Amino acid sequence: MNHGKTSGGHGEVCPFRTFRTSSETPRTKQIPSFKAPDGPAKKDAEIAYQKGEAERSFTWLRANAGQ
Repeated sequence: MNHGKTSGGHGEVCPFRTFRTSSETPRTKQIPSFKAPDGPAKKDAEIAYQKGEAERSFTWLRANAGQ
């Protein structure tokens, strides 16, 4: 396949050419990963983190989804 070039002189451009390469993508803010502490409190810490992330998502949806 001839990506990004016309094919056979017909003037058709390959649709895959519209995808950006990693060097063309805009820089975004890195999201740090969550690492729960080892030990008996690990499960509780993971649940609390997930609840916090869910609430953050719900807050964003309420503000941006028209409610």
